Amino acid sequence: MPSSLVFFSFGVIFNQCWAIACNNSCLFLWVVVVAATYLDNTGEVIRNGSAITGTAFDYGAGQINPNAAADPGLVYEATAYDYSLFLCSLGYNTSDISIITGSQFVCPAQTPTTTDLNYPSIAISALNGKRIVTRTVTNVGPASSVYKSVIQAPSGIKVLITPNVLKFTKTGEKLTFNITFTASQVTGEYVFGSYTWTDGSHDVRSPIAVQVVSKWWMTKWVPTITRDLETPSLTSKFPLLGEFRLHTVAW
Repeated sequence: MPSSLVFFSFGVIFNQCWAIACNNSCLFLWVVVVAATYLDNTGEVIRNGSAITGTAFDYGAGQINPNAAADPGLVYEATAYDYSLFLCSLGYNTSDISIITGSQFVCPAQTPTTTDLNYPSIAISALNGKRIVTRTVTNVGPASSVYKSVIQAPSGIKVLITPNVLKFTKTGEKLTFNITFTASQVTGEYVFGSYTWTDGSHDVRSPIAVQVVSKWWMTKWVPTITRDLETPSLTSKFPLLGEFRLHTVAW
C-alpha cells in the first residue's frame, strides 16, 4: 500500500485531471490494478513464494507499472455509495454500515452481490450454469477512442463480453458492458483468466477467477455457507467465497 501511495503522487504530477478524480473517489488504486503486469522481468508469469507459477490469488493484478499508471486509458470508478452497497453484499446491516461510514445508509430490499462492485477484477465462486457481471469504464484518454475486448477465458469457462467494442467520443465518457460466464466443465477448483480492453496504445487488463461446481455442491454447501455469512463470524467465514479473496489480493 505505501508504494501505491507513492505512485498516487506520481499520477498527480503526470495527469492532474484524472488524478484529482481519483483522489475524490479512490480511483487510483483501481488504476494501479488495470495498469499492472502479471509478468516478471524475464517475461514469465510471476511465481509465488514456493517458486511455482502463480495465479491471481498469489499476485493479484500483478506488479505496478508506473508508466502505464500515468496514462491508463480507462479506469473503473466506484463511489462511496457503491462501497456501502458492497458492505450490504457482505452481510453488514444498517447499524454496522453507519459505524463504518459515519453516515446513515439503508441496504436495498434486493441485496446486491459482491460482484456488483465496479471493480476491475472479477471473482465468481460456486458458478453453476451462467452468471452475468456488469462493469462501467471511464475514458481518461483521448476523446475519440475505440477499445476492443481480448478474452483469455479460464479453463472450462465460456466468457462473452457485450458489446465487445467500446467507442468513446469524449474524455470522461462512461460506457457499460456485460460479461457472461457460462460453465462448460465442472472443476471444483478456481481457474484463472483475464479480459483486456485495448486501443492499440493502452492495454487495460483485469484478472478473472471462477470456481465451477456441480448442482449437488450447490444443494449441499451453498445453504450452509449462506447461513454462516449471516453470523457475526463473517470475516472468518467469508474467505470461502472467491469474491473476497480476489477483491483483497488485487490491492
